[in-house]
Amino acid sequence: MHLEFLLEEPSAEAVLNNLLPQIVGQSATFALHSYQGKPDLLAKLPGRLRGYRAWLPPDWHVVVLVDRDADDCYMLKAHLEQVAREAGLLTKSAARPDQRFRVLNRLVIEELEAWFFGDVAALHAAYRRISPTLGKQARYRDPDAIKGSTWEALALLLHSYYPTGLPKVEVARTVSARMEPERNRSHANYQQEFQQLIDEYNQGSSNVETFFNDLVDLARRLDEEEQRHIAENLTEEELVLFDVLTRPDVRLSEEEARQVKQVARDLLEKLKHEKLVLDWRKRQQARADVRLTIEELLDRLPARYTTPLYQDKCQQVYTHIYDAYYGGGQGVYAAQMIEESHG
Repeated sequence: MHLEFLLEEPSAEAVLNNLLPQIVGQSATFALHSYQGKPDLLAKLPGRLRGYRAWLPPDWHVVVLVDRDADDCYMLKAHLEQVAREAGLLTKSAARPDQRFRVLNRLVIEELEAWFFGDVAALHAAYRRISPTLGKQARYRDPDAIKGSTWEALALLLHSYYPTGLPKVEVARTVSARMEPERNRSHANYQQEFQQLIDEYNQGSSNVETFFNDLVDLARRLDEEEQRHIAENLTEEELVLFDVLTRPDVRLSEEEARQVKQVARDLLEKLKHEKLVLDWRKRQQARADVRLTIEELLDRLPARYTTPLYQDKCQQVYTHIYDAYYGGGQGVYAAQMIEESHG
């Protein structure tokens, strides 16, 4: 099986070029063709499809990916179907069950950047100032439900790297090169699922649209723990800090977990009320004061935290505080509370 992807822009090509080999492996081949935006793709699509009609092999399929943006979904899809029909190519939507279709038209509802927020580990690996616990914060927990534009949210997070504007292709290539679908906490068996999907297609029990839909769904699914902070009797901020202190593999007794929770509560209270002053990140003495406070409070962790583990956690907590709290009451959580109060 071979898939020809027609894409709006080079950033989508950069992402799929890194992700598709991980998803389809050796069971399918693909080629990516990007254009200079949606108008360019739509203008050139009729000629491109007429060209395909003249030589497309039987086991090749064309996948047209177009962003919905502000367009009416039904009208945009109808236009894509008409272009394929006029080019003499049968689409999945128009094909009968016993017919072999050649074109699959897909509308991309969410922005490309939503994929990046679905793999926070890749974001952190590419840009170390992004907190590895970003995905635990309410605003970013569901990458497809981030308020506002995910492009704007990503630009804000990466402002210190790109103060004059986000280079979309560079960011897409940098982040997607570090994305690994199988490490997402919500899909421990993804590799088996990928292989099952491919096997089903090769056996004829799945069609291209089902195959593609399932791959996209698997690549973007994110494990959610919407109400976990309630069960743990912690605020969301405290829960994030608790996770920094206990993950990935610190096993605690019930009493030890209670102690760690109390350390998280006390540390946040002291930092927020006494240490995270305005522009603290720009002042060497203020940064040193924050780091010392973290070390002093984390010294109260259970004995299970050996010296190497304690030192590692001190650094992780400092990184998280630096990324999430800007000082003077500003930061990720402050922005979130403002959004919710105006929601």
